[in-house]
Amino acid sequence: MKSNVLENLRLRATLETVRCWRALWLVSLLITLPACQESETSSNKVGEVGLIYTIEKNPMVLGVDTIDGRAQLLLSADSDLNGDGLMDHIALLQLNSSGSGIFYYLNVFVRDQTSALTFVVEAFLGDRLHIDGLDIYGPQSVSSITGVAIPAADHGQLFIAYRQHNADQAMSEKPKLFMTKHYKLVGEELVLLEQN
Repeated sequence: MKSNVLENLRLRATLETVRCWRALWLVSLLITLPACQESETSSNKVGEVGLIYTIEKNPMVLGVDTIDGRAQLLLSADSDLNGDGLMDHIALLQLNSSGSGIFYYLNVFVRDQTSALTFVVEAFLGDRLHIDGLDIYGPQSVSSITGVAIPAADHGQLFIAYRQHNADQAMSEKPKLFMTKHYKLVGEELVLLEQN
C-alpha cells in the first residue's frame, strides 16, 4: 500500500512538471508567434510584426534557435522592383546552421495597392559568404563599385555584391573571390540577369 501511495505521488509530481513545462512552452510560443504572424496594423518594416521570412520555403522567426539553426536579418533594401511605383522590399537572411555552414538567402516582398507587403520568392546565395552590398536600383542609385549613377533602364534590378571562396580555398579561410549578381523580378520569379 505504501508503494502505491509513493507511486501516485511520483505520478502527480511528474504530471505537475509536465504541466509547468507545457505552460512555459505556451508562454514562449505566445511571445514568438506575433513576430511571425501577419497583422493588419503592421507597418511591415523590418523587425516589426508583419513580415514572415522564409528559408528553404519554411517560415522563420528571426533570432530563435530551431532544428535548422538560427536565422538573422543582415541587410535589407526598399525600392520599386516591379515598376508599379510602390516601395517593395528585399531582405538578406543568414542561417547559422547547427552544423558548420552559414547560409545566405534573399527574401523578396512586393507591396500591393493596400500597402501590404507580400512574400514572393526566395533565393539561396551560398555558404560562408562575406556580404559587401545589397540594393534595389532606383532613381537615386549610384554604383557602389564605380560611383556612377545607375541608368534608368536598370531601375528595379536587385543587386548584391559578396565574396565567396575560390575552388582552392578552405572554407575556414576568409572568402576572396568577389562576385556581383543582378536579378530582375519577373512575375513571381527572380531571374538572374548578370553574374560577375
